Amino acid sequence: MLQTRLQDTQAEHAEAVLAAYEVLQGLHDRGILEVMRGALDSGDKLLDIAVRAAEGGQSIRGIRNLLLLINMLGRIEPEVLKVFTDAAPQALK
Repeated sequence: MLQTRLQDTQAEHAEAVLAAYEVLQGLHDRGILEVMRGALDSGDKLLDIAVRAAEGGQSIRGIRNLLLLINMLGRIEPEVLKVFTDAAPQALK
């Protein structure tokens, strides 16, 4: 029964499976899968480093400030921000 279901879904989702293979190959070609594999292999060590880095007061303030900036940017209409970002290089000359 499971084998039949698997064969049926292969035909039904063939395009999606092919697209997933293309994405997977792109990740492999760019070395992203190798980085992910390395992160998995050293997961505990990586997590330990991240936790130690986040324990400091500056890190906590930085994360809070970043969240505040993200919230502020989320309130600005994209058209308004585009006008500003287009004008900024001219103003800096």
